[in-house]
Amino acid sequence: MADQDPKRPERLGKAPIIEALIDIQIEPVLARLEDLEPFGELTRSEFPERKRVIQWHANIDISDDEARVKSPPPELKGYAFWTSDKRRVMQARLNGFSFSHLAPYDAWSALRDDAHGWWDKFFSVSKPKAVKRYAVRFINRLELPLPMKDFGDYLRTLPRVAEGLPQSLSGVFMRVVVPHRDATIIITQTIEEAGVTNEKVPVILDIDAFQTADVRLDSDELWQRIEALRQIKNDVFFHSLTPTAWRLFE
Repeated sequence: MADQDPKRPERLGKAPIIEALIDIQIEPVLARLEDLEPFGELTRSEFPERKRVIQWHANIDISDDEARVKSPPPELKGYAFWTSDKRRVMQARLNGFSFSHLAPYDAWSALRDDAHGWWDKFFSVSKPKAVKRYAVRFINRLELPLPMKDFGDYLRTLPRVAEGLPQSLSGVFMRVVVPHRDATIIITQTIEEAGVTNEKVPVILDIDAFQTADVRLDSDELWQRIEALRQIKNDVFFHSLTPTAWRLFE
C-alpha cells in the first residue's frame, strides 16, 4: 500500500492536467444574445472561432403507465470562442463567463491572468447585477502503470466492493460532494476504458471547487476568492493521490 507522506512538491513538472478552467456565474442584466455582440467583437483577433452555446431541457411525464418526453425548443445562452490552436476556450453567456486552458497546461498564473483580463472585458459589456457562483475546475488524466496490485497504491479515494464479490475492477465511475472550509468540492473519478492498454490504465480525476457567496463587484475580492479556491483544489488533488502517484508526475 502507500508509503508515508513526504513533503508534497510545490509544482509537478509533468502535471496530468488536460483542462483547467475558471467559471463565474452572474445575475444578468442583459436579456438578448445580441447584447453580447460587443464582447464578441473584442475577441475576434485572438479567438477567431465562435459557436453558439445551446441549452436543452427535457421533461418526462408519466401517467397511465405511459411515459412521454416533452422537449421545448433549445435555448441560446451565449457563445464559445476558441483560439486557432484550440488550447484556449472561452464562453460568454447571458448568465456567466468561463475560461479554460487545455493540455499541454502551462501554469496557474497564465490561466488566472488570462481569465482575469477577459473577465474585465466581459464585465464591461454585461454589467451584471451580482456574482452568484464562482468555481475552479481541474480535469486530470492519470496514466497509472500496469501491472499493479492495488489501486490504493496510487489513489486514496476508491469505491469499496462488498465482501464476497470479486474484488477486481474493470470500470469505475464515482462522484462525491465534500464540504471543504467554506467551499464545496465535487470529485469525480472514472477509468477511461478506451485508453486501457497492457502497460497503463488512465484514470480521470475531475476536481470542481466552487462557492456561492456575495462578492463586491467594485473590488478584487472575486479574484482573491478564486485564488483561495485554487489552493483548496491543490489540497484535494494531493490528498487524493499517494506519494507514489505524485512521483509519476514530478
